[in-house]
Amino acid sequence: MKPLKTIILLIIISGLLCFCERHPKVKKTTYKEIRTYNQAANQLVLQLMANDYCNCILENSSPDYSSTTDNHDKRNYVRLLSLGNKDNIDSILRVADNFIWDKNLFKKNNIKIIGRAILNSEDRNDRMNRLFKECPKGLIDFKNPILDKDLKTAIIMNRDPFSCFGYGRGKFKLVAGKWISD
Repeated sequence: MKPLKTIILLIIISGLLCFCERHPKVKKTTYKEIRTYNQAANQLVLQLMANDYCNCILENSSPDYSSTTDNHDKRNYVRLLSLGNKDNIDSILRVADNFIWDKNLFKKNNIKIIGRAILNSEDRNDRMNRLFKECPKGLIDFKNPILDKDLKTAIIMNRDPFSCFGYGRGKFKLVAGKWISD
């Protein structure tokens, strides 16, 4: 009976070793990575808003890139960010999932961050009146910016929240402290 237990134990251990080898540990996102990403991402959005007529940003609905992005989109992000391979894209998307608006930075620059709750009013006229009162120059909706590990290349998607069209996508490079369209 002892050899049977030994064989079963060996099979279980070898199975675990094979599984662990095929599924390497995913690197955890650090606080420092998130903080530096947030600074760069907020600066990118601020610069884009400085060149735009709108004075309000619709607070994002926290997209969960790391679990909802399909392989086709991941390949596009790898290509657009010039990553070479897709080894780093999952950690980049996990960092983007943690985007937080720097409300003080935008407030200092006369840009309001508007919560999505304003869109939940039952009365369409009431909703539109409140929006026009809060945002007389218009409102724009951004998805969380996606930046490469060096924070020098970014993909950002935005749209008019009242449009039937999907998000437009732009690629930007950081050159001499300024984000330029690529």
